[in-house]
Amino acid sequence: MEYTSLHPVLSGVPQGSVLGPLLYLLYTADLSTTADSITANFADDSAVLTTREDPAIETQRLQTNLNKIQLWLKKWLMKANETVQVTVTLKKTSVTLSN
Repeated sequence: MEYTSLHPVLSGVPQGSVLGPLLYLLYTADLSTTADSITANFADDSAVLTTREDPAIETQRLQTNLNKIQLWLKKWLMKANETVQVTVTLKKTSVTLSN
């Protein structure tokens, strides 16, 4: 068995902490939201939900909200691990995303 040397933790909450989810919710309580979206937080995850009839408008409004969240993250010197958009529709159309 090998051991590595100890390194100080400069930020964050240890994994498996009982207080971790509560601290995350308190820290992200002022996370940017818009009137046409719902921000859901649980433990150390956040999700932004929007619903519209037109998937293209839906995508545009979701991106607007994500841009606001990006500014919030920058302000508080945080980084998001992953951003994924999932579009669920009953229509047989596709939405083209561009950067």
